[in-house]
Amino acid sequence: MENRKASILRTLNMGGGCCPLGYIVIHTNIVEPLPFLESLEEEGYVRRINGDGWSPTSSPKFEITEKAHKKLREMDSAGLTIPLKRVEAVMV
Repeated sequence: MENRKASILRTLNMGGGCCPLGYIVIHTNIVEPLPFLESLEEEGYVRRINGDGWSPTSSPKFEITEKAHKKLREMDSAGLTIPLKRVEAVMV
């Protein structure tokens, strides 16, 4: 999974519910997250939540799905792997 998409999923998971675009921008440093969110929505990892009330920005909110929770668990259990060549290059 692309790093920016993974970052968005982790941010939404951290948000603990539906999060507006501004929250996602602040916590991911992705200036235009909407294309990534739409892609994640098509893949079934997030769902768009239409606001019930008035919002000054009228921007949509998003939340992660159970599929995304499973993917995050898989990614976390795989752990961080760094290629040996990269480690060797840093040590030289």
